Amino acid sequence: MTNQPELKYAHSQDESSYVIKWIDVEKELVAAQMYWITSLQDGIPHSVPVIGIWHDGALYTCNPRSEQKYKNLKANPVAQALIGDNQLNKGLNVAVHGTAEEMTEMEDRLRFGKQMAEKYPQPWRFKGTEEDMWVYRIVPTHIRAFHRENPLASARFDFNAGADK
Repeated sequence: MTNQPELKYAHSQDESSYVIKWIDVEKELVAAQMYWITSLQDGIPHSVPVIGIWHDGALYTCNPRSEQKYKNLKANPVAQALIGDNQLNKGLNVAVHGTAEEMTEMEDRLRFGKQMAEKYPQPWRFKGTEEDMWVYRIVPTHIRAFHRENPLASARFDFNAGADK
């Protein structure tokens, strides 16, 4: 599955020198170590930090089925993942808007576990065989990116969420 976006909107204070490119957004998504996932709990946003892998146009992560995030996303799979730099005048901030989908195939779970072991040190490991762990991906419908260095810039990338699944 490769979920490729279409640039829907781009704005920069100086469009002759800087426009956000998808390659830069994807590089940030791959390199991020922490992602903030927002789900809805009784209609109220519920945000928590997670670790995960950006791969093939989606964010893969997991959590115990006992957690509130699991209950929220099972009831309503609409989700948002945020990454970024908390500095005022630097960095690229990214908001991934999409739908959470469970990964049930053992092959997918094992691949995810291997990718997690390559990216994160102990104790942040997942083998893939843990039955109590819910493995899911957030498949984006659109992604917004914001660059705060001079010049200020923003972009929206839209995805065909039904393609290539």
